[in-house]
Amino acid sequence: CRDNHENQTSAAECGCIASIVEQLKSNSTSAGVDEVKAEAVGAIWVISDKHPDNKTAVARAGGIQPTVSILAGGTPRAQEHAAYALSALGFDNVENQKQITSLLVSLLSTGSNEAKQNSTSLLLRLVEENPESQQDIATAGPMADLIGLLKEGSDGAKRFALWSLSLSINE
Repeated sequence: CRDNHENQTSAAECGCIASIVEQLKSNSTSAGVDEVKAEAVGAIWVISDKHPDNKTAVARAGGIQPTVSILAGGTPRAQEHAAYALSALGFDNVENQKQITSLLVSLLSTGSNEAKQNSTSLLLRLVEENPESQQDIATAGPMADLIGLLKEGSDGAKRFALWSLSLSINE
């Protein structure tokens, strides 16, 4: 499906988005599950990249939250794929951006140091890649979490929180 709109559409029409999202949601502890999740989140990236309908379908199937969870604590390969998937899902899709931002801001407050670093990098990427919807991104994170980040967040998290809060005040 990579870089092939027709194949992305065909894959979605065959029902693969729901199947892939179910793999991401699996709580199984069986051997190989982490590797399957890494490839499943990679498939989310490939099927949604530059395909507006598939971005919406992944969100509708509940695929954003488990992708953020993988970004926070998956294998290194899964985290890399999750970052690309979330970037693809958010690019030019304001509703997805809002959902992704809210989940990432929560991770900045509660996640591991690695999750916080991944979240900060992805938030800044969303902002840079979507200049026309920066206001929506800025106001998507819970205010209480953003204020908490100003007090206790990493340097990158503090910068994002200050930026978000400053844009929110202008509303």
